Amino acid sequence: MDARDDPPGAVRAAEQIVIGRRDIDVGDNEVTGDGSPIDQLDASGAPTPALLKKLASLGLGASAAAQLRREGEGKAETLCIDTVAVGVALAEGLQAALHDTLTKLPIPKVMAYQLTDGWSTVKFVRPAHGLVALHGTDVVPAQALGLTAGRLTHGHRFEALADPITLPDADSYAEVLRSQGAVIASFDARRDAIAAQLQTAAARAGEGLRPIDDAALLDEVTALVERPNVLLCQFDPVFLKVPQECLILTMKANQKYFPLLDAAGTLTHQFLVVSNITPADPGAVIQGNERVVRPRLAD
Repeated sequence: MDARDDPPGAVRAAEQIVIGRRDIDVGDNEVTGDGSPIDQLDASGAPTPALLKKLASLGLGASAAAQLRREGEGKAETLCIDTVAVGVALAEGLQAALHDTLTKLPIPKVMAYQLTDGWSTVKFVRPAHGLVALHGTDVVPAQALGLTAGRLTHGHRFEALADPITLPDADSYAEVLRSQGAVIASFDARRDAIAAQLQTAAARAGEGLRPIDDAALLDEVTALVERPNVLLCQFDPVFLKVPQECLILTMKANQKYFPLLDAAGTLTHQFLVVSNITPADPGAVIQGNERVVRPRLAD
């Protein structure tokens, strides 16, 4: 749990949830409930079923209607009530939030997998391998998906300088993951890096060339890589005899490639690949992608 205001990242090595600074323990707090329409009282002043339902959502019974007060005037008049939000310890609140969040995730299909003990089975969209929860320099003892939170995480599978990586505190999460794990934790930072590299690579490929503008594809690719490296590839120009809409759809949907268009918006035989590795010689990666795309286009 990071104590900064950066957006969450969606990378394979480390999911990041960012929460603003919080105290370890939060005391009771008086809260004024959102105003309900005055017409939620009937002609006799008794609460309507809609108002009783609203009170129930606040954990209050029908008797609480006597504590309602009116605020505002005319059409702006509403019903309000003061309640007390019972404080909880940070660890307790985080545990409840984790459970609630995971339960409500819209996952259409889950997979069952075993934990390292060989006996316990967990169901989730994909196997979760680690959990980090930090408040400052302290570990928050949370549990989820059969994992217990700590301060160890993992970086890039091939390019991390250390494994596992020890996080000294929450504030250093992004920097430590970048410097030791070869991972850009921020989704927005990765997205910006990819967008910039796409433009640079297109300019080098030829005057007036530009990558196809597709925000959804950019978001999808951003979520698939940890440290992006854009490479220029090409396919046999003979395929340009096929309607370009078909070629573009195939490259985008099946391979997550960014086709290159000329100044007139016509497809060229070049395309850009967002790789997750940065080898000294990218030749093998380029050739591999060019080899894969040929049968796709031939279909």
